[in-house]
Amino acid sequence: MEQIDWTPLVSQVGNLLVAVVVALLTRVVWPAVKAYVATQEDARRKALLEMLVLAAEKLWAASGTGKTKLSYVLGEAEKRGVLLTQAEIEATVLRLTGGCAK
Repeated sequence: MEQIDWTPLVSQVGNLLVAVVVALLTRVVWPAVKAYVATQEDARRKALLEMLVLAAEKLWAASGTGKTKLSYVLGEAEKRGVLLTQAEIEATVLRLTGGCAK
């Protein structure tokens, strides 16, 4: 009786399994990880923006100091590697203070 060499078949099945796992990781897991990281970064960015706006409002409570506050928030955010727009800052001011940007 002749022996059958299963090595090539097992090797091919192993290669196929590796390919399937890599495809699943690429199609399913990686996008999920990217989405999670993006969500965490957005939350971190929003928390930083709120903290800086509240700090500026507390430091310069006087009316007419909007440019100083804006410069403070932009500068502190930049120190932390976060780029903000004036529109984002003004929207946050309005949301947190419930009034107009000063």
